[in-house]
Amino acid sequence: MSRFFSKPVVRAIIGTASWIPVIVFFLDHGYTLGSISGRSMQPTFNPDSNKL
Repeated sequence: MSRFFSKPVVRAIIGTASWIPVIVFFLDHGYTLGSISGRSMQPTFNPDSNKL
């Protein structure tokens, strides 16, 4: 069993897979993508929506 985990490919897959729960948690609880509709913050967060 220890020979299995000593292979570089297996270690890379396990290392990458261990970050999946962290990424899912961040996307669920810390990251939001949206459009700002208030006039005061619109030029700051949506600069293209206020062009003449």
